[in-house]
Amino acid sequence: MDIQRREYLIGLLGVAVTACGGGGSSGAVGNAEPVKPDNRVWVVSTLAGGLNMTGSIDGTGTAALFHLPAGLALDGRGHLFVADYANQQIRRLELSTAAVLTWAGQHHTVGGDNGDRLSEATFNHPYALAVGPQNQILVADTDNNMIRVISAEGVVSDLAGVRPTPTSDDPDPSSILSSPSGIVVDQSNVVFVADSLNHVIRRFDSDGGVSIVAGILGCAGSADGTGVGASFQNPQGMALDTSGGLYVADTDNHLIRRIDLFTLSVSTLAGLAGQMGSADGTGTAAQFNQPTAIAVDAVGRVYVADSQNHLIRSIMPDGVVSTVAGIASLDGGYADGTGTGAEFQLPTGLAIDASGVLYVADANNQLIRRLERV
Repeated sequence: MDIQRREYLIGLLGVAVTACGGGGSSGAVGNAEPVKPDNRVWVVSTLAGGLNMTGSIDGTGTAALFHLPAGLALDGRGHLFVADYANQQIRRLELSTAAVLTWAGQHHTVGGDNGDRLSEATFNHPYALAVGPQNQILVADTDNNMIRVISAEGVVSDLAGVRPTPTSDDPDPSSILSSPSGIVVDQSNVVFVADSLNHVIRRFDSDGGVSIVAGILGCAGSADGTGVGASFQNPQGMALDTSGGLYVADTDNHLIRRIDLFTLSVSTLAGLAGQMGSADGTGTAAQFNQPTAIAVDAVGRVYVADSQNHLIRSIMPDGVVSTVAGIASLDGGYADGTGTGAEFQLPTGLAIDASGVLYVADANNQLIRRLERV
């Protein structure tokens, strides 16, 4: 199933759930330090992949092939990991050379086997990634409803989720993940998961503790509030800031939300619940169309892969939204270039490095793109 079809189906499932709670209200991040606008332009280039060509070939630059690249994660050591969704693989891109190699999984082999990352492990549509403080790679193995871990030693194991077995009793419904599609990990090895079709954000502590940070299990909505007093609808991409904030792409609400991890207070940073569009503006005056991925830079600017608008957007801490790159359109396109002179087709994954360079999984173009200010 391609990613665009998946997003459409998830949207239908999301609105079929009885909504819980009211709509949210937009608000900037409290006590944020003023961030000056950066008026440099963004230059978009193609880093790896063959335009409109699908495959799992390892190689350098355009000689490498992907099939619906989705989530991205940087390891801080010059590597970009790619959830190669339809290939059922995790790929690694060497940023200095654009060399791509297969890191885990087996081409077009759907499964949930653990073990050696290359010879034994299999996945079922991996969609999101994070790199942990022990150089482990966390995988939202979406259609297995599992969170998997690839250790630094190259062994794949389970972190979370319930594996069905013929002899087991019915599991506790609260422990079952449903299409997890976003994942981040902090420096204390605490993992946060967007449990997308359960409409909640979960927390997995390093000591084995599991809790719901925000949202109502199985209940879609757009209410701001605290903990289970807030609601989401198909939350996906997430990113942490440096001040205890967790940003969430609330995909089917067309919102960007922020969770204060100290108080569990959920607020809406930008967008208007249930209103899709591509307007720039402040807070509720801005519009998105199924945002799927988020990245945050060192000074608190938030970047969004606005997937169905085929745009990359930025949000200042005061809630001002602008378009970084791409042209809003029905079908998207492909062009390298500057700012709105560039085009994307379903940008689905996003990562940012310490110098502020953005990387985009341009899913339906089968490419990894690079955005740099000049």
